[in-house]
This record gives sequence, structure tokens and C-alpha cells, in this order.
Amino acid sequence: MERRRRASSFGDAAGDPVKWAHVLLLLMLGEGTFGLSAFAAGRVAYGGEILISATAEDRERWRRSLTQCRLFRPNAGAPDAVEAELASDLGRWSGNQLSLSLVSGAAFHDGSPIEAKDVVRSLERSRTQSGALSSLFSELVFRRVGALEVVVETPKGMSAGTLRRLLAHPIASVRHGAHGCGAFRRSATTELEERYDAHVRHPRGRPWLDGVRLVQVDSRDTAVQSLVFEEADVTTWPSHRYRKDAQRVARAWSTVFAVPGVRWRSEAHRAVRRRFAALIQQRSYARYLDAPSRRAQTTLPPHLTRVKEAGAIRGGAVTLSELVVAYPAGRADLAELAQVVLGRLGKEVRGSVSLRAIEGLDLSRASSSDTPWDVALVDFAWEALDAPQAVALLSRAASKAPPTTDALHRARVAPWLRALRANAELIAVVHVERATYHRLGWHIAEGSGRSGGLGWSWRVP
Repeated sequence: MERRRRASSFGDAAGDPVKWAHVLLLLMLGEGTFGLSAFAAGRVAYGGEILISATAEDRERWRRSLTQCRLFRPNAGAPDAVEAELASDLGRWSGNQLSLSLVSGAAFHDGSPIEAKDVVRSLERSRTQSGALSSLFSELVFRRVGALEVVVETPKGMSAGTLRRLLAHPIASVRHGAHGCGAFRRSATTELEERYDAHVRHPRGRPWLDGVRLVQVDSRDTAVQSLVFEEADVTTWPSHRYRKDAQRVARAWSTVFAVPGVRWRSEAHRAVRRRFAALIQQRSYARYLDAPSRRAQTTLPPHLTRVKEAGAIRGGAVTLSELVVAYPAGRADLAELAQVVLGRLGKEVRGSVSLRAIEGLDLSRASSSDTPWDVALVDFAWEALDAPQAVALLSRAASKAPPTTDALHRARVAPWLRALRANAELIAVVHVERATYHRLGWHIAEGSGRSGGLGWSWRVP
């Protein structure tokens, strides 16, 4: 791939006194609105193009992050907080309703101005079609009270913070037909490559890049290599081996779950599931993964819940005649983890043990009734901003009865999580940080990585 023009950065000035003098002059005098505060925030002079190397499984997440906008967006520096995007500020909370003023002058990608009626229409669509989050959206009421004024009424018990985080979820994106309002709009596409140009009338102003190219590669190893050999600037799949070549920003999380097969799911087999959990959770699996990870002592990753789950699961010895552990085909990292888990569970087996690679295996498939294996290892990416969202998403993906809607609204999910853990219906193995990595020399602001979000670094010209 050809080398791309890059935005100005401290890395470009290294070792060049003339360039350093220019940087210092910009810091002292400022250039438009881009002065000292912008450098302090880790931003760069806007312009240039970034190439993202993404696998097929990650491509849609990048696409959404580039093209969508919402009333609020996650605040990377504070996991529980959000910041205004299409909303002019965090709004006014009174009783059980949030009143919001929209940014004036913002437009969709087709040039249509964004008005309150568009926001209400989009949110109502989310309420009726949100799927996994329908239990959280179902009782919200959206009203237009002016051209740029929206009121959101909530059920009793829902807090302002819970509501704002819900409105910052990707499912609450604002659209006008097929047109989004994110920092970039798609201008060209082929089977394996997409081109996005800066959207000047984004609610927060012009993004700092002129454009983004999203290129699909065949594997995570290829994505890592493209970063190392300077064929790409950004990827979501790093390796400890190449840490000297890249820096990471804005953590996202996924969790590797061990899902008992259908023949072990009845109450009569609770002891078997608990034994599986006891053996699996006795050890740490971090050294088998390239990405940073944490031992899974809770069902949800650390940033999503402060719920204190029970201690180590106890389970008496069982004897199995055979054992089959499944993992998604093409996932070398999960294949290695599955091999280790097979070794742990193999202590209970008097007959044969084997691994099985399954095409398209994910949490939904592993939780189905068609499971010709005993345990499946799958990776679940969290697109949740708090515990109620996480539980709603997890319960749907794993075909588990969720907490009541009232419990979700009031963020009372601890009993559900404790019961899930006690019954060993879903065994958390390891929580994995899914940061976005960028090549050294770029200065990408913290918060611009969460599977996209490159438009989170702003310069208003």
C-alpha cells in the first residue's frame, strides 16, 4: 500500500530542530483555535488520512463508530460518564424526565438539518426495534417540544445517569432514512475497502482527519503485521510481541465464556457445571493471550459492575466417559485457551478428550439447543456502558431469562448475576482488554479507540 500523508505530530518533529521550533511557535501563538489546550489534550493538527486494518468481525463496529452520532457519547476517561454529542450539554433533569437542547446547525450526511423530530423518530425506532435492549427502552417516552428541544420521560426509579448512558449506546443513533450524522460519511466502497470523508457539519464540528480508509484483512495476525510493517495506522488486534511499534488508546472489553453443552444444563446436572467452573477458574489464563487480560472473578468485566459476587465455586469430583471442548474456527487464541481448558477438565474424564473447531461459533450458538460438545469457549464483546445494559445484552445472547424491567431500570442486577454464577450456567474465564492500537508517531487523543471513535478528537475550524 502506498504511504499516506500523515497529520502533524510530535513524532514528525523528533530530531529536527526546525520542526521543533515550529511546534513551539504554534504552542505559544496558537493556530486558529488549535493552540496549547489542544496539544495538552493530546490532539494533532487536523488533516491527512488514517488507514484502519480490520478483520471481518470488527468491520461493522468501525463502520458504526465512524458514521453514527447520538445525543451523548461515552467519556473515555470516566467509564460511568458520558459527554454531549448531538445534545448541547448534559440536559436538565427534573423528576423523572430529561430535557435536552440540540446543537444548532448540525446536519445529516445528506445535508438535511438535524431537528428534534428526527431525534424523536430515531429514538422511537430504537424503542421498538432495539432487540437486546428493548427491556430498557420499552418504557421510555420521547417528546418534541420545540425545533431543537427534546424531552425524555423515564419510568420510576431510573436515574439520570442510567438514562444518559442508554442514550449514548450505539443502538440510540440518530438517522434520517439511510443517512447518519457521524464524524465521517462513506464516499466509496468495495468488497474489502471503504473510504470515509470528514463530515463538516457534525454536531461537534469538523473531525481532525480529512478521511479514513477501512480495509478488511483475513486474520488478526495480518492486522498486526500491517501495523508493524507500516501498511496501516490503526488496528484493534495488537500483540505483546509488537508493543514497541504501537501505542494503545481507550480500552474496550470482551469476556471469554465457557458455556456448558445442552446435556449439562438441567438442574440435575448443576453439580457437573459447578465442577467445570471450579476447575476452569482455578487458574489464570492471561499468559495464553496476546492482549492484556484479567482473571475473571466476576461475570462482568471490572468497568461494568461493582457487584460482589460469591467467592470461589466449589464442586465435587465427577466422572465423565468423554469430553469435547469446542471453540470458534479461525481463532488461534481461543484454540490455545480451549486446549488448556481441556487439560483442566480432562482430570474428570476416563475416556476420550478432544477439541472441535466450529465455524461461526459465538455466544448465541453456544447457548442454543444444538451443541454436540460438552463445553464451548466463546468471546463476547461488550457494547455496554453500565451493568443494566450488560445484563440485558448478555441475557439475550445467552438465552437466559433477564431480570425484570423494573430491576434493570433501577440497576438492581446483583441477584441475577449471583444466581448465574452460583448455578454455573455461564462460566467467565477471562476478561480481555480490546484496545485500539496506533503506530508510533501518531498523536491520537485518549478516547478515540473504542472500536472506532476516531472522530472523538476535535478541532473546530
